[in-house]
Amino acid sequence: MKRMIGICACAALLFVLLTACARQEDVSAAPNAVSIAAGGASGLMNTLSALPFSVDMLYETDWGGQTLGCSDGKAFYSMVTVSAATDERMYMYQDRILLRLDYETRVQAPLCAVPGCAHADASCPAYVSADGFDEDYWLAVVEGRLYLLRTGWSDALLQADGVSRPTVWIDRVATDGTGRARLVDLPTGWTLNEPLQLTDGAALFGQYTDQSDQAVRGVRIDLENGEYTSFSFGLDSGEKLLGAAGKQFILYRNDSVMSQMAYPEVMGQELYQLVGDYNSPGKNNIYRFDPATGARGIVNWLLKPSELQAATSFYGFIQQGKYYYYLGSEERQSLWEHDLVSGVSRPLVPSGVPADSGWFFVEPLRLFPSGSGSAEPYLLSSQWANGSMAYLISVSDGGQHRIGLQYETSYGENEYSIPRAQTESGLWLVPTGRMDTVWGPSRYTYGLARPETVFSGEGEVLPVQMWNAPQALG
Repeated sequence: MKRMIGICACAALLFVLLTACARQEDVSAAPNAVSIAAGGASGLMNTLSALPFSVDMLYETDWGGQTLGCSDGKAFYSMVTVSAATDERMYMYQDRILLRLDYETRVQAPLCAVPGCAHADASCPAYVSADGFDEDYWLAVVEGRLYLLRTGWSDALLQADGVSRPTVWIDRVATDGTGRARLVDLPTGWTLNEPLQLTDGAALFGQYTDQSDQAVRGVRIDLENGEYTSFSFGLDSGEKLLGAAGKQFILYRNDSVMSQMAYPEVMGQELYQLVGDYNSPGKNNIYRFDPATGARGIVNWLLKPSELQAATSFYGFIQQGKYYYYLGSEERQSLWEHDLVSGVSRPLVPSGVPADSGWFFVEPLRLFPSGSGSAEPYLLSSQWANGSMAYLISVSDGGQHRIGLQYETSYGENEYSIPRAQTESGLWLVPTGRMDTVWGPSRYTYGLARPETVFSGEGEVLPVQMWNAPQALG
């Protein structure tokens, strides 16, 4: 399972712990950016000044990793590693090709509109040349245009002064492959805590860490001109941007972070005894932040004290303005839904899963293009009971639908065909194979199938003609 919420949850908790001891400070101006200083430290419910930009209705930006890709309803966009590396450059320096998988023709090809192009070097608009190491690439479609986000370390900066520094840039290209250009180069030394996870159609929003002072701040990037604005959510570096509800940002913080800041001299087991388990729901808080007014407010859990006390593990995520959170205890594991707009909570899977049945992970499953306004119909769940199983959980009634469709990997193992996207005709794009390579990440082959085929494991899967070239690895 490639997109495990357990991994995401652990990453979120690790982020909280790593930033726990960060000092509270005003935000200083970043190069070429408008910087908004934090307001007074009057407590969690303090009111700050409005941010100097307007925010429309916010929604999640569906950044797909280079092999998982993203969809606009008409096509699926991904990347493939090509063998331009030498032994000296090692596998971390692989160049890449942008690919477009057309749902109607069921053909995958380079995202290039140049007649007769060989797609062999940087003269091709679909070609992405490696410019550093430890590079990660992400793709997203926002309002009909494709964005390529790159994070990593720059060779040019390393050669200039002998010290490597992180770099982040974003390219923009039309979905037919024309007009690719650099939208923005963010300041050297900025690292994204995760891809810029929110947009309102006019800008991207996210969180970054400035390596020069380890401060964690918010950033807005204009999608027309690439101008970026650094700002504070108003408290300190111990908060994580989770998502959005309407025109408000939703933030997460853990009470143990506050305790560590209040008791910086207490460490290790003594701190654990003082603040309790940081993975407990009673130690986690969700806050609203209104950029139009600067007002902050806590999101109430609406859970009984007995439910909080019985829980031994907790994690959550936001999808389409709703917060889904997992509660685990010694007896049961359950899944809840909290509507961040209406304030209504409900147990999505009331009966839950017995604790002794193995593990129960849940993560977002975004089948529709970002910003479509359609409520996502399912969440992705993974369970173990006498073997691994994958389910789609209906967000309407909590029904669990086991995925029956599987494919065989290059190692002879079976994996579940977890849908990647939904086409405008209602078919699902599903993996039909996985080819592991020496130099790059696994590359998937795809097909189109009806949802009932994915659930039953029986029925027609329409094959996709995958792009292959002599330089393509696997």
